[in-house]
Amino acid sequence: MARFVQLGDLPISDIISRIHEGALFLYPTDTVYCLGCDATNERAIKLLKSLPSLVKPLCIIPPSKAWLKKYFIISDAFL
Repeated sequence: MARFVQLGDLPISDIISRIHEGALFLYPTDTVYCLGCDATNERAIKLLKSLPSLVKPLCIIPPSKAWLKKYFIISDAFL
């Protein structure tokens, strides 16, 4: 069962640790709220994909071009 925790008062290091451990998080965009997780954490991806109302495919927000090259086969022409 999901457990919701308000993270606003936690130190950033605790929040980062929870995300690395597989926690999902809710974040605002300019139009809607989205669910996110560490895309390199298999447990987190499985948890996210298990949600019944999840729209697939998933979006990935890469932190850098180097991250994309590490996890995907991608031509330099697209970077």
